[in-house]
Amino acid sequence: MKLVGKKFDRTGSGYVVVIPNELDDLWHVYNLIAPGDVLEMSTVRKVVRSTATGSSEAERKKIRLAIRVERVSYEAADSEIRVSGRNVSESKDVKLGGYHSHTIVLNRKLKLSKDEWDSMYHDRLKEACDVRSAAEVAAVVMQEGLAYVCLITSSMTVVRQKIEMAIPRKRKHSAAQHDKALARFFAAIYVALKTHIDLDRIKVCILASPGFVNASALDAIMAKATAAEDRAMLEFRPKFLLAHSSSGHKHALKEVLADPGVVAQMSDTKAASEVALLARFFDTLRVDEDSACYGLRHVRLAVAMGAVEVLLLTDNLFRADSLAERAQYVGLVEEVRESGGNAVILSTLHVSGEQLAQLTGIAAILRFPIPHLGEHEDEPDPDAEDDDYSYESSSS
Repeated sequence: MKLVGKKFDRTGSGYVVVIPNELDDLWHVYNLIAPGDVLEMSTVRKVVRSTATGSSEAERKKIRLAIRVERVSYEAADSEIRVSGRNVSESKDVKLGGYHSHTIVLNRKLKLSKDEWDSMYHDRLKEACDVRSAAEVAAVVMQEGLAYVCLITSSMTVVRQKIEMAIPRKRKHSAAQHDKALARFFAAIYVALKTHIDLDRIKVCILASPGFVNASALDAIMAKATAAEDRAMLEFRPKFLLAHSSSGHKHALKEVLADPGVVAQMSDTKAASEVALLARFFDTLRVDEDSACYGLRHVRLAVAMGAVEVLLLTDNLFRADSLAERAQYVGLVEEVRESGGNAVILSTLHVSGEQLAQLTGIAAILRFPIPHLGEHEDEPDPDAEDDDYSYESSSS
């Protein structure tokens, strides 16, 4: 993402002017915008004017509007963010307080103002403007007749195309029909790769399937590239990685990314490091449950003891409607980092983030075992009112 300008004051308020250039950038912008912020950008409005004859006519006019954000939604499939709120800028075309919706798409400049830019917002902005955070890995998860062509960026896994074709079963007298249909299917995968994957920037492209479908697909892709004299695809051949999956459905990508052989090939990518950290958490929890914990209350207790080596959180926790709730997670991250620990935010658009979200969205690997951590719940907790726990006092 291109940072055009920024200004912050000592109180923490300020603004940034940015231009999202990549799919990842839209996800970062979505995570930067919160209700109460002011978003300013150019927009097109239908303006109704009165003519000299007393009639009215409508025209579409480009104007610049600032709105106080009320709602934010992100559609990965459409590559756009919709932000709605009330107008706070002087305009002869839109009254103050009038409702308006901005649509944020790639390559459009926007100005975002906040009353407080906390440390997590600054981290998100820094990551978004890091040129190394662009798409790193492509993956095609397939079975005969079904394939998902995906991009795995530092922040999300995006399905760029779903390919679905009917493949006749291979029988003694219909083998030719089966082979022709399969050839069309592999040709569609080749076209999808050419359309959606920037071969110059991708470090590895995973072809995953049950059995030998992926190997047959790779042979077909290379044959197609040879016939078309497609030098870029032919030179990309060493970057293809064959992997096993239980099916050709998107959810099978989770098991693929957990494969040690795949992780080794993706060792220098952010997505792989997050998968590895989550795998380490589950391994630790299985081998020694006193050396790992999950859930807000248990993690908060461990942080207070200075016991957290790695803190894992999903990014949706920081999009909480309550500022106090968000501040609670920001505080945990800052406390862990100040004690020398590592805090990692997992995207819920990655398989690792999806998996952690199913386990409360927060977990920790501990520096040292804390036996019976749950028993510490009986100790006074100054923040107890934030949890969904109730306590009853018993009289003797």
